[in-house]
Amino acid sequence: MSVVRNIQLYDRLKFELRGEAKNAFNLTNLGTPVSAMNNANFGKITTGSGSNDNRILQIGGRLLF
Repeated sequence: MSVVRNIQLYDRLKFELRGEAKNAFNLTNLGTPVSAMNNANFGKITTGSGSNDNRILQIGGRLLF
C-alpha cells in the first residue's frame, strides 16, 4: 500500500512526498496445514507463510525541478 502527495512549491519546482507500508493492517499470514496423516501435528498450522511478517513503514521525499 502506498500514498503519494505532490506539492507545487514554485512554477517549476515540485515536492513529492511518498509513504509506503507492507502489512499495514498487521494481519497474520498463515501457512498450509500439515497434511501427513501419520504426523502428530496433522491438520495443524505450524508455520507462517513468510519469515518477515512484521509491519514495515517507509517515508520518502523527492524534489522535482
